[in-house]
Amino acid sequence: MIRKITLFFLACLGFAATYAQPLCGSDLYRQKLMTDPNYAALQSADRTAWSNYMSSIGSGLISSKIRLTGGDSVYEIPTVVHIIHDGGAVGSNFNPTDAQIASMIDYLNKSLEATWTGYPTTSTGGTRVPIRFTLAKRSPSCGTTTGIIRINGATSATLGTTYVNNGVNASGSSGVSDGTLKAVSYWPSSDYYNIWLVNKIDGQDGIPPLSGPITTGYAYMPPVSNPAIDGMLMLAYLFNPSSYGASTLPHEVGHSFSLFHTFEGSFSPANACPANTNCTLDGDLICDTEPEKAGGVSSCPTALAINSCTGSPYGSPGIQNNFMTYSNCTARKFTPGQRNRMMYSLKMLRGSLITSLGATNPSTITAAACTPSHTGTSGSGPGRIVITQGTFTPQDTLMHMVSAGYTGDGNLAYIDKTCKHRIELTAGVTYRIRVYRGSTFTTDRVKAYIDWNNDGDFVDAGEQIWHNGFPSPTSNNYVDTSIVPPLTGITNCVPIRMRIVAEPAGTPINNFNSCSLVNGQAEDYEVIIKGVGTSSSVTGAVTLTKPPVGGNPSCFNTSLTIQSNVSTAILPVGYRWYKKSSTGFITAGPASGTATEWTSTAFQDRDTVYLKVAFSGPCGIDTAISDSLVIFRVLSVNPAVTIGQTWGTNPGCPDDSVVYSVVSNVNPGGSPTYSWYLNGSATPIQTGSQTYLSMKNVPSGTTVQVVMQSSASAPCAPPPGRATSNTLTYTHGFQNPSAQIALTMGTNPGCQGQTLTFTALTTYGGTAPTYQWRVNGVNAGTNSPTFSGVFNHNDVIDYIFTSNSTCVQPADRTKTSTSIKVEHVLITANITIAVVAGNHIACQGKPVLYAANTTNAGSNPGFEWMINGVPVPNSNSPLFQSSTMSNGDAVSCILHATDPCVANPDDTSNAITMVIRPSATPQVTIAITAGKNPWCLDSMVEFTATAINATSAGTTPPHFEWLVNGFESYTGAVFQNAAYLNGDVVVCRVNPTDGECYLPDTVFSAPYTMIRSTLPDPPIIHLVGNMLITNKAGTYKWWGPAGLYSTGTNGTFHPTEKGQYMAVTDNNGCWSLASNYLIITLLDVSTVDLAPVNIYPNPTNGELVLDWGTQNVNVDIMVHNTLGQQIIHDEVKGLSRKVMDLSKLTPGIYYIVMKDDNGNSGTAKITVSR
Repeated sequence: MIRKITLFFLACLGFAATYAQPLCGSDLYRQKLMTDPNYAALQSADRTAWSNYMSSIGSGLISSKIRLTGGDSVYEIPTVVHIIHDGGAVGSNFNPTDAQIASMIDYLNKSLEATWTGYPTTSTGGTRVPIRFTLAKRSPSCGTTTGIIRINGATSATLGTTYVNNGVNASGSSGVSDGTLKAVSYWPSSDYYNIWLVNKIDGQDGIPPLSGPITTGYAYMPPVSNPAIDGMLMLAYLFNPSSYGASTLPHEVGHSFSLFHTFEGSFSPANACPANTNCTLDGDLICDTEPEKAGGVSSCPTALAINSCTGSPYGSPGIQNNFMTYSNCTARKFTPGQRNRMMYSLKMLRGSLITSLGATNPSTITAAACTPSHTGTSGSGPGRIVITQGTFTPQDTLMHMVSAGYTGDGNLAYIDKTCKHRIELTAGVTYRIRVYRGSTFTTDRVKAYIDWNNDGDFVDAGEQIWHNGFPSPTSNNYVDTSIVPPLTGITNCVPIRMRIVAEPAGTPINNFNSCSLVNGQAEDYEVIIKGVGTSSSVTGAVTLTKPPVGGNPSCFNTSLTIQSNVSTAILPVGYRWYKKSSTGFITAGPASGTATEWTSTAFQDRDTVYLKVAFSGPCGIDTAISDSLVIFRVLSVNPAVTIGQTWGTNPGCPDDSVVYSVVSNVNPGGSPTYSWYLNGSATPIQTGSQTYLSMKNVPSGTTVQVVMQSSASAPCAPPPGRATSNTLTYTHGFQNPSAQIALTMGTNPGCQGQTLTFTALTTYGGTAPTYQWRVNGVNAGTNSPTFSGVFNHNDVIDYIFTSNSTCVQPADRTKTSTSIKVEHVLITANITIAVVAGNHIACQGKPVLYAANTTNAGSNPGFEWMINGVPVPNSNSPLFQSSTMSNGDAVSCILHATDPCVANPDDTSNAITMVIRPSATPQVTIAITAGKNPWCLDSMVEFTATAINATSAGTTPPHFEWLVNGFESYTGAVFQNAAYLNGDVVVCRVNPTDGECYLPDTVFSAPYTMIRSTLPDPPIIHLVGNMLITNKAGTYKWWGPAGLYSTGTNGTFHPTEKGQYMAVTDNNGCWSLASNYLIITLLDVSTVDLAPVNIYPNPTNGELVLDWGTQNVNVDIMVHNTLGQQIIHDEVKGLSRKVMDLSKLTPGIYYIVMKDDNGNSGTAKITVSR
């Protein structure tokens, strides 16, 4: 879609002027596409599908998947920005910087979030669209990228001067075509959203002052029959959040996700109000954007201004603030209906972007054990692959991939898409997978596999997750099944393969499998499984308190507080509440992202409330969804109250503390009163808002009851609005104390001489229990719950415990504890060593790390490492590293144990005998093998790297990695690049790969600094007298019959032989195109000797003196400009000095030609300055 905008004072003129032809630029572009029968059919089918879908869901919001913190949801769209500049430097008008690109993407995302400063927020009329654009980090070839591509249109073979002068031809004017431009730089629109930034559209660059309406950008509305043009195009000058045309970006993104202009349908008849009989089929297809005329909001109507199509005020924010209208309003927004349309478009028409990995850094996956192939002459394949969690509707879509099949994909039997598309599933959750027929082929038999154990094959038990042995009914156009990822046998969050294999109906089900095909096609995708090892990583992690505070059922318009309970097993980072009405309309609750409860009076009867909690999981940010709470609202509710004992035991002791609390109530109102009564007394013991009663020393047989006075008014609480609780009775009972013993310090069995501490573990001891400790039945220690000492082998420790609790009968108050027998043992210290980094077969000069593993070593043991039986100084550590080993060296270690229980304080480890292989010393050099340096920006230079001593004969070559300014840019021995900037430093890094010994493992070439300059303009040369001159100051190179000359670099050159001459401007090594050519046919003109003449001052600001000293001369004088034109003629007759007035000349370079009476000629260069 094309967007035309004007400055404020041109708005009315701009729109009025366009209505001579009743189509604006965007609709004109779409009308061109509608002449394609395929595109028209796709658009018609989409309108019908959209209308049917909206009829099924009503006005509720389409749900989206979790991607961000804060409990919120967003779809991440990998984005690539193609900057097609005119040769200008980065930061110039048509070549924005990386920082400008990033700030504009940020502006787009905040426009979609409804958080951009000055735009309506979600609480002031804006709508959050859960789509986020992220610059690509992974290229189509699965390498790294910044997501920003720069192309010099001036040097492009297909763009050139036509593009530089006129840009893109959008409306039949001059410029290159849309398809020609996009063919220069395009990434697959199935995996990336393409944005092209251009210098001009229809010859207009958008730089003020503007003379009228201009086209600032356009985009294509899906489904697009030609993917190679899909995306949006915009003027580069306006790609800045502070520009007057910044809102073009979210406007065109709206078109890319199926939004029409809000005045869609206003052009037939011209500038009429659009039809609005069925809002899902008429106008812009959105039910909450009121109809408007195309020219109705060319300025920015006030809130009280009348919309002529509705007869009502616009409101604020109204349709005049919509991103998809033409107005000069600064505040912009989308509506909930437009959000639904964009989400529908993403999931149904651009579904492959959902699983695209373009916005993530490159990763690795286990290689496939086999590559399916076949030699059939006809082909099938998966037409569309859809995975959902529930029904096959946009709300539940997790994956939506479209395939062209074996033939459509270029006779490819197998396509590996693991580095491009990923789907995330949760273990133990049921999913639906469906494979559709293609548009030009059948898909009747399907097998699907997931490599659960990540070994590369699909032959293990349970890895064939689906096969349909019978062709699907033609009327269905698909085959489908359910899958449940297992809870065991999988590693959390590790990428694994899913393979979908499809064959025509005629292929027997047993004739194809994951490795062998007949006529079909196989496609691999990456899968991440979360929640392995539990029923679900999130099941039961979040629950809602039931009933809510305020009761359930409750009266209409009364306050309810719904509280959440989050398991300690997860660490929340954000909360998001949702409410689904009885008609299916979903709205979001508190927007803070930190609300653990939701209080509102707006809940309606049979509203269903649930909570999404985002938390840090093993795969990053995960989401837990709570159970649901159905709210019941009625006109009248009888108050009720129930109490329970929430502290202490019953029966209990006379001196126990007990607490009684309100455990549930119905219709308490906002501030109920509670009156607590004991033993049926008419006078309450406590009255107020407290929902609990705390007591101590309660007599046996005491009864407790509460009366709740609801604060709700009639009819919600029928008079008298009072409720009496159940009655609880407190009684006393007797308890039997217990006495246990525990070792709380030291070990048993353990070493002789260690101190052991024993602790008494008792129950019902009362306020002052006593303890008598015993050793072998003999009293010892003090009246304390602990007893410490050094004991003999076989000593038996116990104690006598006496309770003074009133809950214990006298006969039961004294108890003898359990006992512990002390045992002394001797243990053996032991040490073994192993290589933990490196190998006992090592390369010369490479470090080898050894580690000591000990048992019974004690605290702070000593270590003494030995090489060939000789101690290594300063090696008292369990780790030892050396890079100076010789072949045959034996490494061992002596342990000096400190545990007093050991029988052998010193123990010697095993010995490791080293095999040391000699190491080669690699080197690398680089040289330019094509191109030049210094030279021009955007010119190609080819470097070739030569590695020395970096590989063994008959083995694999080394790995070459080229670094530009320290950043990895290319791999391979030959590196070609045309994007160098001045000062870039090129280095080649080489790593041997054959597994042999090298020291060091990595070597770098000497750095090569690039000298790149802008392409200068070619000079114009002239013959002045006997000298060739250029038309301006600078540095030059001259060519003639003898080739390149070394003289004349200052812009003047004396030809030495007849023939053709030309010059180029030399800008620090970057040569311009050739000048005009001059042919010298006469060289026999004698030259005047200019040595006797003194010309001064030079430069001069006006007066110029020609001084021959004592010699009188006759000279004809001519002054020429740099174009070779004679502008002054003068002479000297019999004089030795001549003063010339050059003050009227424009500052610059000039040439004086002096010719004597004999026809001899000489030329001198002078400069006039001010």
